[in-house]
Amino acid sequence: MKKFILFSIIFWTITLCVISFIKSGEKKGIHYYHSKRFDSSISLFEDLLKQKSTDGIFEWCCDCIQFYAHKMGFTYEELNIVIFVIFQPAMIMYLFCYILHLRLSFKIRLLNLTTGS
Repeated sequence: MKKFILFSIIFWTITLCVISFIKSGEKKGIHYYHSKRFDSSISLFEDLLKQKSTDGIFEWCCDCIQFYAHKMGFTYEELNIVIFVIFQPAMIMYLFCYILHLRLSFKIRLLNLTTGS
């Protein structure tokens, strides 16, 4: 767990440094909840759950990315790249390597138990 936390801190520090280096400063886009004039987040979620397609959920996810990008001072595209081009593949590779490590350590322990060492 300590390795994971250390990895996360290092990863996010590098990511924020890279993003601040390539930051373009564009601000655009309309938020999904503003375009439909929802009074609260509860009415927004009710509307999303009543829909028969995934369009509303996709728009809401895009809106979340736009909202957090604006709060952090980035554009939607920059944060999208960080999440889906940098962070997601890095997490997949980390978890893959972690699973391989666990499987290897399990096989070594099993081998030690069967040989009596």
